[in-house]
Amino acid sequence: MEHEHTHHEEHSIKELILLIKYLVKHNESHTKELDDLCDELSEHGFTNAHEYVINAIKKYEEGNALLSKALEEIKED
Repeated sequence: MEHEHTHHEEHSIKELILLIKYLVKHNESHTKELDDLCDELSEHGFTNAHEYVINAIKKYEEGNALLSKALEEIKED
C-alpha cells in the first residue's frame, strides 16, 4: 500500500487537528489488519510471529493514545 505523506509544511491549527484525527483513524485500520494477520498466524501455528504482531498492535494502540493526548492539548488552546 502506498500512502501519501507530507513533511515540513506549515499547517493551521484546524489542519493539525484534522491530520492527527486522520492518523489515529489510519492507525486503527492498520491495527485491524494486524489483528486479522494475527489470527492467520495463529491458525498456522506461528506462535512467535503471532506474539510479535500482538506486540505491534499494542504499540499502535499506545501511539494512538499519545496522538489523542496531543489532540486534547491542541484543542485546549
